[in-house]
Amino acid sequence: MNHIKNYKLHHFRILEGKSTFYIELEETKNILENATINSLAIIDELGRGTSTKDGMIIAKTILEIIQSDLKCLCLFTTHYHDLIKWCLPKKNIDLYFMNCLVDKNTKDINFQYKFIQGFCPESYGISVAKLAGLPVKLSKIFFLI
Repeated sequence: MNHIKNYKLHHFRILEGKSTFYIELEETKNILENATINSLAIIDELGRGTSTKDGMIIAKTILEIIQSDLKCLCLFTTHYHDLIKWCLPKKNIDLYFMNCLVDKNTKDINFQYKFIQGFCPESYGISVAKLAGLPVKLSKIFFLI
């Protein structure tokens, strides 16, 4: 690898008029301008600071640029399940996820902390909210949907 840079996406720079989302995009631009085929880019949850539609477009576009133009190694984490459809036919993209067990009846989640090949079959945000102690009402609404 030709260089390593430490990008901290969560700088509190509100006094500069920059949200964490804006800074995330600035740092992504920096990766696109400076990464080479010998670089390792680590991009975590790009696009989460905006609407789902906008975030998905941003994440997919950046992933396309890294995959087709930069061709560098990249660890790209995302919560956009729609990106899976785009990634599946790509020969130079491997999908992995952090395994967990979810009780089908209670939706209780148990993290396995194992990085395995494949993709997460669904989102478990409500299960994690329940684990974090958010109101039971949230879980009841989830079971009704």
